[in-house]
Amino acid sequence: MGASSAVSTEHQTVGFLSGDQFIQSAGHEALRNIREMIGRSGPASHYNRLDLRARAAICYTAKLRPSDYANKSLDEMTLDEREAIRRAIIEIKAIANQFSGMDLDRSNFMQTPKSASPSEEFTAEEVKRKLVLSAQARTLAAKATAITKHASQGE
Repeated sequence: MGASSAVSTEHQTVGFLSGDQFIQSAGHEALRNIREMIGRSGPASHYNRLDLRARAAICYTAKLRPSDYANKSLDEMTLDEREAIRRAIIEIKAIANQFSGMDLDRSNFMQTPKSASPSEEFTAEEVKRKLVLSAQARTLAAKATAITKHASQGE
């Protein structure tokens, strides 16, 4: 076992355990034993307590059809499905961490960026696209009119 270190103060000496000497509290040990007896882990308990919307989001991220899996407890899933759920939770957690500390107020999402004005080339291409679309719309309108006219004459 690794050596422990100690810090002395004028009142008492406090020992520190190295990593291989660390012992979890009796409460943690008891919870682990209970979970082993009932066959459920901490993450399974947390997952099963999530509302349907949160579980559906996790299932979607795991590429599992939410309509088939969101109502299932983790205990009802195969090992491959549980692994997909585990990876999805890790992925969602990583995404959430990227937004930690940010102000997610609605006003920050409603701001439109001030972009540079479009180039002349872009504007010219946009005008060409609008002309082509207008011509296609006129052609379709003429065809619709002809079909309607033909249908009314056939009656």
